[in-house]
Amino acid sequence: MTGTRYEWWKDLAGRSSTIAGLPVPADEDYWDHATNQAVNAVAYNLSGCEDHNTSIARWADMMANRGVPLRQIEKLLVDLTSRNTYGAFSEIAAYGLLLDSDISYRMQVPMRGTAILNPNGSDLDGVLEISTPVYFDVKSFGLHEYLAEELRRKLTPIFTSNFVSIGGSVDVGVNVLSDLLGKDFKALVAELTSKQKATRNALEIRLDHKRRVQFVTNTANPYEFAKNHAHYAFKFAKQFVRRKPFILVFVIHPWLGGFRLSNNFCNDTEHFMRSFARRTFMQFRSDRSKLLGVTRAAASKLLSGVMFVDAWQKPSDKSRNHALYLNPYAKHPMPKLCRDRLVCSIRDMRYDDFEHDAY
Repeated sequence: MTGTRYEWWKDLAGRSSTIAGLPVPADEDYWDHATNQAVNAVAYNLSGCEDHNTSIARWADMMANRGVPLRQIEKLLVDLTSRNTYGAFSEIAAYGLLLDSDISYRMQVPMRGTAILNPNGSDLDGVLEISTPVYFDVKSFGLHEYLAEELRRKLTPIFTSNFVSIGGSVDVGVNVLSDLLGKDFKALVAELTSKQKATRNALEIRLDHKRRVQFVTNTANPYEFAKNHAHYAFKFAKQFVRRKPFILVFVIHPWLGGFRLSNNFCNDTEHFMRSFARRTFMQFRSDRSKLLGVTRAAASKLLSGVMFVDAWQKPSDKSRNHALYLNPYAKHPMPKLCRDRLVCSIRDMRYDDFEHDAY
């Protein structure tokens, strides 16, 4: 198990000639030995896994061999090994899946404000170059688990005599947890101090007596999960492309808050993914509220599809939870050749275009 950025970089450099040729960044600790707690839990977990390190090193070499500028590879690795581990690994894993599947794409594509909904313009994570260009942006998914753990970590030093229990529904929207970590945190602390418990929507936060074995009870429903996250894709609407096909790529991983989605227990993941995509594409077709100068209904049509990438790298007999869902009402649909290439080239890729389920 590596405990510092330098150690992780050294491990990766020993597996990749590309990384070995890059300058070593400033060192950082991933574990605080004084408090016996992680400073960067995601980096601490990933850095100690040989299978993930092997994949990251392989992808770095494959990127370099395909002509990706070294400055782009270096930036990804610098972000990965520092405080942006969560987002950087998701991006690298999405690129890696395309590389391993021999799918042609280009990274870090600059877009003007006239081409995307962001009036200031922005760089998109990439564009698939299979037939007609299909632009994409990569985001981590599984934020509920990740934010719940961050909330527990933030509360624990305040209530050192208690075990902080975060239970109830695991389907609560990420906006609720984001607010608890931000603007509502002081009110939460005050309520826990006086009452030892607090409820937010279906979320239950309690201060329990410390025991050798602690239990937390949770409930889960994939359709409620999808309902509570129906607006989630529009959080990234600034990246939506106006005149070309565009998809969001959501990366799931058990160490990045995606334990539930990575397991697919009782087909929970499949039910959620399809329901989430269907709501994203169809729930807002008559929504006239404004979003970046267009209606939400118009913005929903600019999303050609969503793709889920299962970024778990350890060998397993289980199928990966990859999925591609296409918007039946897209203004710029994904070309058939691109769709077929993704579905046929990426192992375990589920696919649905809602052809007979759009009304």
